[in-house]
Amino acid sequence: PKYMAWYETQEVDDLKAPGYLELLSDQTEWSKRIMGQFSLFQRYTLEVSIDKIFGFAGALSMLRFTPPSSSAARETLRAQINVLLDKAIAGHGMVGGCLLENDVDVAHAPLVFQEKDIPEGDHTQWMVVVEGATSEACQIALSAFQELNEHVDMEALHYQFMFGTSR
Repeated sequence: PKYMAWYETQEVDDLKAPGYLELLSDQTEWSKRIMGQFSLFQRYTLEVSIDKIFGFAGALSMLRFTPPSSSAARETLRAQINVLLDKAIAGHGMVGGCLLENDVDVAHAPLVFQEKDIPEGDHTQWMVVVEGATSEACQIALSAFQELNEHVDMEALHYQFMFGTSR
């Protein structure tokens, strides 16, 4: 995706609360017009499972992938990512990184609420996110995760912030 919007909530379940879903299903005319121009809309409801972000920066890069299906393999992968995050964020210009895990039940809640079909093949996604001063610094930081390519197929995405995170 070319653009990304990032919102934070107290709990991921806030995004499937009836009041929120009611507001989400009744978009303003402006929102309807803008959203009608989207060519690829993906909604992720991500929970932070490893958090090592310690400041504000100007760029963000992420690796998006489907984790293994077994719980044991997921725990092993989390442990590997935890170690690799330390290596990735130690680089010049980096302020941190995290592992985000998508909750597909929460992501699908608006579709269920509006009685729409859930896309076939939609499954859990994880994202490793690194945040740094520049896109170049973030791309270098992602190289720490190359060894994971042997186990999962990853897509790299890079963004410049228009507004920084407020964590």
